[in-house]
Amino acid sequence: MRRLCVYGMAVLLLLYAIISAAVPLYSLNISHGSGENLIALPLSPGDQWAIHFTHSWYRAPQNEIYRLDGQGNMLLVEVNFGSYPAALYYNENPPQGFVREDGWWKIKRIDQFLDHVRFKVGYTTDCRLIMKGKQLHFTSLASSGESLIFTVGKASLSQYLYSLVVLNMKGMQV
Repeated sequence: MRRLCVYGMAVLLLLYAIISAAVPLYSLNISHGSGENLIALPLSPGDQWAIHFTHSWYRAPQNEIYRLDGQGNMLLVEVNFGSYPAALYYNENPPQGFVREDGWWKIKRIDQFLDHVRFKVGYTTDCRLIMKGKQLHFTSLASSGESLIFTVGKASLSQYLYSLVVLNMKGMQV
């Protein structure tokens, strides 16, 4: 029985090592402007997420859509605007042009690599992360006026699994 236990542990360790080496695992890391890590959300290449907020000047909804590429890079892929003036404020003449679709003014195919994105938690607007059908309100992480920094990083298998378990316990299955 003891030998079977040792063999079982050896097989589990071998599987852990193989999966860790073969499968790239990433996380969307959200930290406080002070540098304190607040949460890590598991990501796989191809995953998309959006930051939704209300434009502070034009009072129009805006979505910034990001994607994790196959090399583990964060890309800004699309920005959607609830009003044309807000879109012009963002960029008067984007190379891709504006597309009117589903009630939004959109700039598509941006594909801009970003090492981080910084957002300020709004005083009067509802800023939130939308990922895999779930929403995470910025005010659940920081107070109004404080900054949140979004980065992507590699995650070990144990970090990845830990994030899944913790988020599931909080009811945030992402």
